[in-house]
Amino acid sequence: LTITFATPVNDDQVRSGYIVVYDSTADYIGSSNWFVDNSGAIDANFTGGFNTDGSNNIYIINLSTELSSAITTNGTYYVSVFLVDGKQYGDGRYDCISYSAPKSFIID
Repeated sequence: LTITFATPVNDDQVRSGYIVVYDSTADYIGSSNWFVDNSGAIDANFTGGFNTDGSNNIYIINLSTELSSAITTNGTYYVSVFLVDGKQYGDGRYDCISYSAPKSFIID
């Protein structure tokens, strides 16, 4: 079970991010890999790289295998995109983190 996200980012200070998935009661299900890891490698799920120039980032994720907990049942789910700046500290701290409002999707 895969879904594709088209997410524009228009801020050259953004260095990475991840996708978080919740169930219909807003309980955390899992998250994707970092879009860009500490070494600067871009996650293989991106088509065309990670762009910060306002163009769409196409990210394909397998919800059955790539989340902390697999999505295996039909229902309504929510997704949020989290973006971080810098990665300048190297110890997991960031100056700023932004996240999108949750968007729903249905599996039937």
